[in-house]
Amino acid sequence: MRLALSLLCENPKRLTGHASWCRELITRSVNLYPDVEWIVFAGKGLRLSADDERIKHVDCFHGNDQVKERLFSDHFLVSSKARKMQAKALVTVGFVPILSVLPVAMHVLTLQHLSDSNQIPPLRRAYRRLVVNDGIKRARLIITNSEFAAQQIRITSSLDEKKLLISNEGLDHSVFHPQAAPRESADLESALGINPGYILWISNLYPYKQASKVVEAFAALPEALRARHPLVFVGGDWSGQRAVIEQLAGGLGVRENLRFLGWVDEKWIAPLYRQASLHVLATRAETWGRSVTEAMSCGCPCIVNDIPVMQEVTQGKALLVNFDDKPATVEGLIRLLTDEPLRQKLRKEGVERTQSLSFDRLTRERMERILQIAA
Repeated sequence: MRLALSLLCENPKRLTGHASWCRELITRSVNLYPDVEWIVFAGKGLRLSADDERIKHVDCFHGNDQVKERLFSDHFLVSSKARKMQAKALVTVGFVPILSVLPVAMHVLTLQHLSDSNQIPPLRRAYRRLVVNDGIKRARLIITNSEFAAQQIRITSSLDEKKLLISNEGLDHSVFHPQAAPRESADLESALGINPGYILWISNLYPYKQASKVVEAFAALPEALRARHPLVFVGGDWSGQRAVIEQLAGGLGVRENLRFLGWVDEKWIAPLYRQASLHVLATRAETWGRSVTEAMSCGCPCIVNDIPVMQEVTQGKALLVNFDDKPATVEGLIRLLTDEPLRQKLRKEGVERTQSLSFDRLTRERMERILQIAA
């Protein structure tokens, strides 16, 4: 069975979490399903796996570093090209091609377009709303990653429940685990210039992630705590948000306690979690929140926004606060930085919570349904 995957939505120079789960899906599926082959459409320079006779990368189309060309390719060229290469179904993220000649399994893994407060540019928001709603009508299979996301889809769209699959995000437990490697902290200091004990943010600086609320609460911490636990940002800039955050931090007198690492090599992500005092996610909108489960799996205590999806994902194994309530947020940060019994409890429970999340399970859940629509 030959299947196609379009990952043109990824910018080869600025990868998101889509690249990692797609890589796991295709590489694990060829091991779990001996008769499966993949055609992967990705922008020039982006390869999800090493050479494998059952995984063919096609880079004749532009990725999201050239948005207009990518959208044209995804909507008018990829489906036909995949059928000519004898694919039986197309897997996408967030859309069904306008010119669709294959059954489509569409992932719906972001719903930020549903709210004005998420500050998505108007044209981008209109496009996402249009293609997601259209895709929900025309896709043969709709895959999302949480009960919360599924409920949002039900509320905002006319959904055929038989087409819906809820499949939680996976984790590679050989990478995301609490056991630090020898000299891990020294290697982090040498490579990235940071010492253990920082407060860790891992995400692109999208406005809806609310980094400013984290900085405001951080600035209200006692000076000694800020000195011991600097705020480290890992991830790309977005629409000038880094400059906004730096200006805010400067006005609050805490710029010297912030570090911006930008994009880092994937090999440093798990060590960053393990050497952090805590991981913070203030986002107002998610369908899952991968950094939280990665951090929990590494034994890193988490403080997250008290929204329904975070309640579902953390299952009480993280500290939830309302980031709109600055005093409560400050209190939560102080508590998690100073209450060692609570920290140990969340470390243990976080690891336990994430044990059931695996890429093998994700692959089996999604592949069984993808193969059904391709048959």
